[in-house]
Amino acid sequence: MSTPDLAKMFAEIASHNTTQLKGFFDRIALEGDWQLVFAASYNGCVISLPAKGGGQIQLRIAARYKDNVPYLELRVQETGTGKAP
Repeated sequence: MSTPDLAKMFAEIASHNTTQLKGFFDRIALEGDWQLVFAASYNGCVISLPAKGGGQIQLRIAARYKDNVPYLELRVQETGTGKAP
């Protein structure tokens, strides 16, 4: 993969991950009592915190490969509210 192609790919990954982090931190509720739930697997982890409006907001961090290049992928998912993220 050429240097410009790698730069473009990592710019896209960085943009995606930044958007996911912003969504995670905008939607967590850290007032009062809260509990961090953390789970790890061989290729990543999940951080789960109370969501604004109820339920949980999860940040999934996974090790991925694209064109034989390793990177971290972030995904945000809300559970327990019936709402789509």
